[in-house]
Amino acid sequence: MVSQLKVNEIIKQSGSSITIGESGDTITLPSTSTLTNFPENTPAFHATINATQSIAHATATKLNFDTEVFDTSSNYDTSNKRFLPTVAGKFFFHASMLFNKGSSVGGVQILFRKNGSDAVRTLQGHFYGNDNQNYMVSGIISCNGSSDYVECFAQQDSGGSCDINVDTPFTFFQGFRIIGA
Repeated sequence: MVSQLKVNEIIKQSGSSITIGESGDTITLPSTSTLTNFPENTPAFHATINATQSIAHATATKLNFDTEVFDTSSNYDTSNKRFLPTVAGKFFFHASMLFNKGSSVGGVQILFRKNGSDAVRTLQGHFYGNDNQNYMVSGIISCNGSSDYVECFAQQDSGGSCDINVDTPFTFFQGFRIIGA
């Protein structure tokens, strides 16, 4: 027997929760429904580099991610190339770089800094042959939502310098808040 319950509002009678369905049930909403007041993975951003950038030997260089692909809450600062979350929580960050190999460059690292201190760092990746190389780093960083900021850096270990390629599918910095963590 199928029944329908048509109401404008459901209010709890006592206690602190309302249960809909039982364990194992599937709750389905029509595709045109709108959910409000549910947590979202925001703020979130995705930024790219607009011009080739050189990474000098043995120096952590802040990367010029100056072009926003999207920024849900206007938390990515293209002037200072940093993410400033205005919501406290744990954030997942990911960066990918396509390095143009310099003639005597041995290896590179990518790192995230929170408030100027290393928070996540890759192991050193080494160039093989004369080909360009793509390196990535991911990590989860807790942010307080008021004064913390996260930036992306690269460092190479030997030789003159190497360039970060602006090929958008391979070179980006992105992040989002993890709900429920």
